[in-house]
Amino acid sequence: MERKRKSDQAQVSGGFLQKARVSFIVNDISALILFDAGATQSFVSLVLIKRFAGAPGELDYPLKFDLADDRSIQVSRVHRGCVLEIFNDQFPIDMVPIPLYGNIVIVGMNWLSPNGAVIDSECHMDKATVDDVLIVREYTNVFPKELPGVPPERQVEFRIDLVPDAAPIAE
Repeated sequence: MERKRKSDQAQVSGGFLQKARVSFIVNDISALILFDAGATQSFVSLVLIKRFAGAPGELDYPLKFDLADDRSIQVSRVHRGCVLEIFNDQFPIDMVPIPLYGNIVIVGMNWLSPNGAVIDSECHMDKATVDDVLIVREYTNVFPKELPGVPPERQVEFRIDLVPDAAPIAE
């Protein structure tokens, strides 16, 4: 099987680079990989796991997730010991199956942190246009032809006011 890496792409939403998105090999199957530093776990689409050999194992405890379409799901299965091939290097990865469209894997912090991976969004910043943002395409008359770039850095003040002798909310 010839293993080629497709060109890097950036998923742009509202002018911001959200995730690194590339095609690599997972368990000898070409898949779209999203490296997402905001995901605590790594996930695999139900479509892709149908092509995996072997049955999934059980998680130590069920996990509840909120999906992008505002649905909440609870999962109790995991595919352990899968192989993620990146530039001819192979890495073990455990992935939780969830409903995603197509051959998609979301690589989360449970893999990124132990492997010292860093998502360098500065090198891949693209200028977003109306055609790059799915929801914006439906309402082109509301948005400018070219979306503005990254907003300026702003200092944010965060403060929690404590009340003396207050009891904890949960015990």
